[in-house]
Order: sequence, then C-alpha cells, then structure tokens
Amino acid sequence: MKTIITKGEFAKLKGRAPSAISNWIADGRITAAALVGSGVRARIWVEQAERDLARNLDPSQQIAQDRPVSMAAPAGSVAPEAPAAPLPAPAEDEDLRRRRRADAESAEHQAELLRMKREREAGRWVEAADAQKRFSAELVKFVTEVETWAAQKLARTLAEKHGLDWRTLSADVRASWREFRGEKADAAEAARRSRDGRGDDDGDGAPAALL
Repeated sequence: MKTIITKGEFAKLKGRAPSAISNWIADGRITAAALVGSGVRARIWVEQAERDLARNLDPSQQIAQDRPVSMAAPAGSVAPEAPAAPLPAPAEDEDLRRRRRADAESAEHQAELLRMKREREAGRWVEAADAQKRFSAELVKFVTEVETWAAQKLARTLAEKHGLDWRTLSADVRASWREFRGEKADAAEAARRSRDGRGDDDGDGAPAALL
C-alpha cells in the first residue's frame, strides 16, 4: 500500500502545523525517500514518512508534549525497534550542511579578497595620479629653465663671441624656441588624437604636450 497526500494533509494527520512537516523534512527526520516530487509541491508518501518518524523522532520528547506524534508504523509495515537514544540525522544531510557552511565561508572569503584588491588598485591609481602631477610640475620647471638659459646666458655668450647685440639675439632665440615648442605640442596632440581614435577637429581642449 502506498498512500500519497499533501504536506498539509500529513500535518493534519499528525496534529501538527504545516511548518513542522517542513522542519522535519529539512532536518532529515522525513527523508527524501518519503517525498514524491520536489520543491514546495512535493507530496508525502505516508507509509514511508511514518517509518522515518518512528526511526528519527525522540520518543521521550514526544511523550512530554501535549500532542505527541504517534511512533507506530502504519498497518502492514514492519516498524523498526525504537532506539534507546535519538539517532543523528542521516550522514548525507550532515555532509550537505557542512558543504553549505564551507561554501558560504569560501564566498565570504572571496568577497573580502576582491574588496581588498579593489582598494589596492584604487590606491595605485591615486599614487599614479600624484606622480603624474609631480612629473608635470618638474617638466614645466625644466622647460622654463632651459628657455631662460637659452634666451639670456646663451644669447649673451654668443653675442659677445660674435660681436652682436645680445638683446636682439635673445629675442630671436626666444622666438625660435617658442616656435619649436608649438610644433612639438601640435605633433603630440595629433598623436594623442590618432591613438584615441578621434578626429583632428573634435575641439576637446589644449594640446597634450607640456612643451
């Protein structure tokens, strides 16, 4: 004989709330062998569920309750001997719980590693940005010093050597230097636009080169 009923009907049969049946299933007191189907729509094979409860429920706890669950197996079945002490949940259920705990701990660990990695990467970007600013400042300082040296000291030295007016020579040096800087800046901007895949007339700002 194989009697199949819903979980709610089995709960009424045992004098319990439907949640109690769900708890028995989750704890392994009603095994997968007593379930027909899966998920919330699974139904109960009454005879097998009775055998599971007779084997897995603690008789001493049931006697102390107002409405103890009958420990007798259904008619036509051979009930196993009642254990002197409650048996542990089936080994596969305990293994499943351990795996779930291990998976949860592993997921938490991986999330922490990812968080730390992102923080380190963010730190590197900040350091790179600061380094770029310092480099730009030093480059501007160097370019200014070169221009001053060429327009003053070099112009005076050449003027004295060749008998020229150093002020006129200084003006010519400054003009040539600035023309050179403009050409290099235009070339650097064209290279940046080509690298970024943009046209030459997108009007997005000043030249990229500091020179």
